[in-house]
Amino acid sequence: WTLANRRGFPFLGNDFFREVGDIFCPHVIDNPDKKSEIELLSNYAPSVNREVIIKLVNSFSDLRSLVQDGVLTYPYSTREAVAVVKHLEKFPEDGLVDSLENILGFDSYNSLLRESINEVFQKNDIPLVSPGNRAELKIDLAKEKKLPPAVKTEEWKVR
Repeated sequence: WTLANRRGFPFLGNDFFREVGDIFCPHVIDNPDKKSEIELLSNYAPSVNREVIIKLVNSFSDLRSLVQDGVLTYPYSTREAVAVVKHLEKFPEDGLVDSLENILGFDSYNSLLRESINEVFQKNDIPLVSPGNRAELKIDLAKEKKLPPAVKTEEWKVR
């Protein structure tokens, strides 16, 4: 088994079929339909609200449509949706928007691209905002705790 992205921008690798297509039996697998993707994501994150998963599936479907229309170049796949719900399952206190930032953070360097992405999520009732409009991140540090004095347990000698 092997997994390969499609050739061309933004994936700058080799043409998989040209390079090794004769020794593999390659199959192109499309993203699942919405019903199947909802079930898949629900299995990855059983404690995540089904309505949230439906909003995510609709948003990712809309993003894929924008790729087909030539508006976006990166084909947001089920892989990214799975990453979001797995994060929500493991860290529910982070919330949906912060979980999405894990996959969308790089896109904040292109403000026009990010605006297009934000519109898609806002259309599906997921309140993404432009990176420039985000509140400053709050960082909570742990309380400082003194360590006990070091205890020598071994001594190594180089000869």
